[in-house]
Amino acid sequence: MKKISNEDDLKNYVFNLERENISLKKSHSYRLGKSLIDIKNKILEKDFKGLNPALKNLVDSTQKVDKNQDHAVISISNITESKIKNINSKNTSSTMNYTINSNVYYFLPKVKDRMIAGVFSNNFELDDEKYRKVLLKPDNYKDVIAKSNIDVIFFDLKDLKDNKLWFSFGTYNSTFIMRKIIYCLNSQDHIIKILIENENISLYPLILELKNKNFFNEVSFSM
Repeated sequence: MKKISNEDDLKNYVFNLERENISLKKSHSYRLGKSLIDIKNKILEKDFKGLNPALKNLVDSTQKVDKNQDHAVISISNITESKIKNINSKNTSSTMNYTINSNVYYFLPKVKDRMIAGVFSNNFELDDEKYRKVLLKPDNYKDVIAKSNIDVIFFDLKDLKDNKLWFSFGTYNSTFIMRKIIYCLNSQDHIIKILIENENISLYPLILELKNKNFFNEVSFSM
């Protein structure tokens, strides 16, 4: 594990991460592969109007691109000063309330004969007498899975497709967040994972791979 002991180490670490990230995203193989997947998805979805832009992106992916980028400016002293000012601007009681709320924000108490269900869209319909819903978003899923006392998560392919927050979930563009979610769920192995296969699962190759590996406790084609 790399140790960061001072500001220069942090700057070098972030600089190298940014350089590797931009190098990958602007590489010929990455852009070409992403364009081909996009074309495949347009054809499978019969979105023929979207084919022209997708084909243009394919042509553009064969061209060289400028890899110059602006790097983040890091100053530990500025961050520390800003944090101190922020803390000092709050009174003791509000700070105490914030701490308490942050620890229990996602916790939902158990109710007899009513399960707590994680969903990827508020449009997902469940029997209110049997389930209490909690919404999973890219910026809260870790805390929801870890702290919300959750019983079951419904991976509804249609909701994942229609929800812009999760538009690439299950595709190779979401490899990083998929790994994070799998890690979170593996650390909470009591959570039941249900796949609702109401869309063409070939559009979600990573979810298909999880299905083939029996990651889901149950697979259904509708609710």
